[in-house]
Amino acid sequence: MNLLDKLVSPIQSTFVPGRKGVDNAIIVQELIHTVSRKRGGVGPSRGIRQGDSLSPYLFIFCMEVLGHLIEEKCREKSWTPVKVSRSGIAFSHLFFVDDLVLFTKADGRNCSAIRDALDEFCNRSGQSISEAKSRVFFSPNVDRDTRESLCDILGFSSTPNLGKYLEFPIQHRGSNSQDFNFVLERVKQKRVGWKANLLSFSGRTVLVQASSSTIPAYVMQCNALPGKLLDNIDKVNRDFLWGSLETGKKMHWVG
Repeated sequence: MNLLDKLVSPIQSTFVPGRKGVDNAIIVQELIHTVSRKRGGVGPSRGIRQGDSLSPYLFIFCMEVLGHLIEEKCREKSWTPVKVSRSGIAFSHLFFVDDLVLFTKADGRNCSAIRDALDEFCNRSGQSISEAKSRVFFSPNVDRDTRESLCDILGFSSTPNLGKYLEFPIQHRGSNSQDFNFVLERVKQKRVGWKANLLSFSGRTVLVQASSSTIPAYVMQCNALPGKLLDNIDKVNRDFLWGSLETGKKMHWVG
């Protein structure tokens, strides 16, 4: 395992000691924020079907081939990576197993380089691209005709919102607190199968601390959740802890 971090590029954050998926989510958020504010950014988010039962480490090495193809395009200057700032690190791609996010300038040369790298990888590996999971996000200053032309080159559809990456919502202009409502719904769904009346107070306390409280904690590694949402989550947990039901409320004691 000590050798793995030397064989796998720092762009891949899966199953390598000392690397975390949340790091990728934070980088993607910053890059999308940068792309949203300037001209010329494009970031296709895509998935590639794994299709075999081999070790996940072997699959990571397979994805390293694609990483080397991308780096070769960058060295040839046919692929222009994206920077958060002028003096910042340039990013061309990020891996999390087979979840891949690509970053480059929005023009025909760069999009052709993306298409060439993906096609060569598919030919070498026998893998195929899931077009249903692949989308292209452009900066707001790229006009409609240019977007359609570049999407034709890439073979993917354009989207104004990338949704979630590694279960973290990617924030765009116009994003609001409702983007995090899925956290509250997951806490509620988690509670559905629990029989509060069959558990002691201590048992309910353990369930709240060990289960439902960890759901928002994961998202909060990367995002600050709205106060109203946290209050609603706290109410759901308190209702379960003190045995409140929709048919009858109980006092929530404060120690």
